[in-house]
Amino acid sequence: MKNRIKKAVIPAAGFGTRLFPATKVVKKELFPIIDRDGRAKPVIQVIVEEAVKGGIEEIGIVTQPDDKEIFASYFENPPEPKLFNKLSQENREYCQYLQDLGSKITFLAQD
Repeated sequence: MKNRIKKAVIPAAGFGTRLFPATKVVKKELFPIIDRDGRAKPVIQVIVEEAVKGGIEEIGIVTQPDDKEIFASYFENPPEPKLFNKLSQENREYCQYLQDLGSKITFLAQD
């Protein structure tokens, strides 16, 4: 297909007023859900996975300036070594999967 869509923008910069007071402690995009594969994942990950599954190659996630590092850290950094070493081999490999997903994402801050 010649004109296939390859890029997506995901807005993730709101406060989540409709989910208040839960959003006082957890960003709405980080609310955990159980996905079809049985893993608890933050909503933003499920959205990114669906985009990639649909053929999207580059993803922009729009965040509030103060939240950019939270999202980037989730997708780009494994847990610190002390915690990483406590993970099962399967979850260590899953950390690499998250980093691979993160390589497709650009984080964009918006006031």
